[in-house]
Amino acid sequence: MVSIAELQAIPLKNAVDIISIAKCLGYKTYWLSTQNKSTVSDAGITILANQANEAIWVKGYDEVLLEKIQSLPKNESKFLVIQLTGSHFNYNRRVPKAFLQENNMNIFSDNNKTKWYEYSLRYTDSILKKIFKYCQNEHNLRVKDNAKEVHVHERSKYKS
Repeated sequence: MVSIAELQAIPLKNAVDIISIAKCLGYKTYWLSTQNKSTVSDAGITILANQANEAIWVKGYDEVLLEKIQSLPKNESKFLVIQLTGSHFNYNRRVPKAFLQENNMNIFSDNNKTKWYEYSLRYTDSILKKIFKYCQNEHNLRVKDNAKEVHVHERSKYKS
């Protein structure tokens, strides 16, 4: 999410952002996240999240966010920002064992990054599908997503 502040060198806490705009339009704003807050690399995200009427930081697999969304009051206009942990490294820690079992996925050694990354993507897709289905007619929705490139350090017989 790029803000005007990043483009104009305005301190983030003084910038107009999507949360502030949604509030001006009369929405109650929520930031829901399974990522950690207040780390050096995410300090800007924490500042932005704190602009929301409610910033909800939870620990656990991304599926806990659906439970939080479902528990929000039904009789208000809401704007949700949902920050999944998704497929951030360590991929093998992003997928609950129950999901692996339900989907007949083999459990590999922790060093099989490519397979664990694939599993984390499948898990994230399943959570997003559930969130979108629930929110279809209930909320305005913004899902923050960062694509990753999995680096597998293996020798290839092919030269580029």
